Formats: sequence, C-alpha cells, structure tokens
Amino acid sequence: MSEESIIEELLAEVEELRKINKREELGDLTVETLSSFTWTEEENKLKISGILLAPGVWNGIYYPPDEIKKMVERHRSSLNQLPLKVEHEKDPEFKDKIVGKQIKVAWDDVLKAAVYEALVEDPKAIEEIKKGRFKATSLKSKLKRVAKGDLEY
Repeated sequence: MSEESIIEELLAEVEELRKINKREELGDLTVETLSSFTWTEEENKLKISGILLAPGVWNGIYYPPDEIKKMVERHRSSLNQLPLKVEHEKDPEFKDKIVGKQIKVAWDDVLKAAVYEALVEDPKAIEEIKKGRFKATSLKSKLKRVAKGDLEY
C-alpha cells in the first residue's frame, strides 16, 4: 500500500467521522407533562408544591434522571422565576394570564425528580384550586431536536 493511498483512506475516514459527528437541528418540539400538587394557604396566596418533572417517557421523549438533575442544576435560577399560567394558556377564562410564579425548583434525591414550589396570587385561580377545578400542574417545555449521524435526539 502506497503512502498516497494511505493518506486518501485516512482523509475518507475523517470525512465519514465528520458526517457522523455533524449535528443537524430538526426544529423545536413542545413537551407537556402532568402531575398532581398539594397546597397550603399563606396570606391571600396559595403555595402549591409537587413534582415538576420525573423520569419517564413524556410525549414520546425519554427523560432519564441524570438529565433532569443536570437541567435543574444548570437552569435553577431561570426555573425559579417561571410564570405560572393555567392550562397551557388554553383555558377560555384565564387565557395567557399569569396567575403566580415559581419560587423554588430543586432536585430530590429520594424521588429522583425535579420538585417545585409556586405561589398562586390570582384570586380567581385560588378559588378554582380550592373548589377542585385545577388538580394538577403541567410543565411545558420546548426542546431542540437534533440529528447526529443516524441518531435523533
């Protein structure tokens, strides 16, 4: 085998590796999860708490515990400031109105899940929670879909 053919073969391998490692964005994907919550009353507000995101498959996407933990650690400050809305802005009465805010997001080692606390400040939303109309919270997240080689993430 000549030196020239070895170089050609190596260059071909490098090109194949570049194709395999190339990331191609496939667009956004919206994922929604649902979990129940508990509440306590605090000076004209309700403090609600529950699981923000637990390991499992949500809308066809698998969320492993280690990735959820990384998300909480990396984005804790922005997660702690998320607005609280009703029914993903689909409720005809509340529409896109902000009814409260997240106040704490943390990783729970026992549950292996992201947990949260939030304050509901809107009087009508508080009333509806107390009446049992709203029994769960839901996380709505946007993910970037990417392809790397033959795999899709």
